[in-house]
Amino acid sequence: MTPGAARTAVRRLATLVAGVFVLGATASCTGETAGETARFPGAIPAPANVSAASGRLVGGIPVVVPVPPGATVTTSAVGHENGLLTVSVTGTSGEPAADLLAFFRERLTLAAFTATEGSPLPEGAVGAVFGRGEREVLLVAIVDHGVSRSWSLGGTLAP
Repeated sequence: MTPGAARTAVRRLATLVAGVFVLGATASCTGETAGETARFPGAIPAPANVSAASGRLVGGIPVVVPVPPGATVTTSAVGHENGLLTVSVTGTSGEPAADLLAFFRERLTLAAFTATEGSPLPEGAVGAVFGRGEREVLLVAIVDHGVSRSWSLGGTLAP
């Protein structure tokens, strides 16, 4: 993956991750999924082509998307756009950040993804961009909060 493609992927994923937090908040407030109308004032309904869940993996997340053992999933979403799946999973773990990143590297490398060297993230977070082919890109980000770590994985996959 070229540096320009990686930067474009990171921008797209930042938009996706922001959307997942909105979708997760909507799902946790309303208990609803894609296409249903939010019942609380100010809640944003999920688009019709996206399904989201709070506290679990939503149906339709591909098996290639790894979840660390012992981790708690906080939000997840899957959507269809331009012939690709858009996926996002966020969670927490008590494992060290380096161990979490090693887990994601190992699992995604086994699935034929290639990782970028170094972290594309700001200080205080670690992670990597993983690419497979011309259209599949996943971003892993991990933030250390001292006692626990929050992690997110999001990107685009071929169906």
